[in-house]
Parts: sequence; C-alpha cells; structure tokens
Amino acid sequence: MIQPIRINNQISPSFALAAYGTNGKYTALDIIRRWYTIFEESSSQGIRIVGYSTDTDPKYLLAMKLISGFFGVLINNPKSKHSSLLKVAVPTSWSWFYLPGEQLFLFMQDATHVCTKLRNRLLQSSAIMMMGENVISI
Repeated sequence: MIQPIRINNQISPSFALAAYGTNGKYTALDIIRRWYTIFEESSSQGIRIVGYSTDTDPKYLLAMKLISGFFGVLINNPKSKHSSLLKVAVPTSWSWFYLPGEQLFLFMQDATHVCTKLRNRLLQSSAIMMMGENVISI
C-alpha cells in the first residue's frame, strides 16, 4: 500500500502499489529480483522504498533473510554496491539484536496480519498478554 503525500491540504486515499497473481512456481531468488527491480525503477522516478511486507510464506521469509543478512548470506548481493543504503544505528547494549548496520530496505509483517494475530490472541480466554508489567484483557 502507498499513501500519497498531502499537497495543499488535500488528502488522497492510499492505494495498492502492486499486486501479483501467481502459479506458485517461483523461488526466493525470483522474489529478490522482483524487489530489486521495483526498488530500482521507483528510485529512477525519485521514489525511495523503505521496506517490503508480506505474510509468512517460506519463500518470502527466505528472501528477507538473505537480503537482510539475518543469519544468511546472499552471494553477489547488489546491496553491497548500492549508494542508497539505510544506516541502522543499533545501540551497543543490544547484544540480542542481530541485523547488519546497513540495509537497502527493511522488512515488516503487513498490518492486516499483525492486527489479526493481536485480535486472535485477545479473544483466547486462556491467553495472557502483557504490555510492560500490565496484563491486557477484554
């Protein structure tokens, strides 16, 4: 999804930037190629893509792992030669946090799935959810 920038106090509705139909015969490398192509084409138009999101499809998770360098390595990663790398300043006290300090783009779970997980968790009578030191309940 994309949310246009507000111009002259006029708000444009958000819209889907891309949608794909597939037969499922693709690999994590195909996904990486698609992401890089979208990134480069958008960059050539002056649009900076910060990240991509997806559900938990194993092919997408592998692509995310390889691109971000999260316990995986992508041979000939074009990110290493790119001038638009994001600098991620991770506090040195975060010994538990593993992410290389330079990323071409970031990854997140899409908002629909995050909200669905939260809803399902809140609706389970046996589940206990904590926020800080407080128990969340309905």
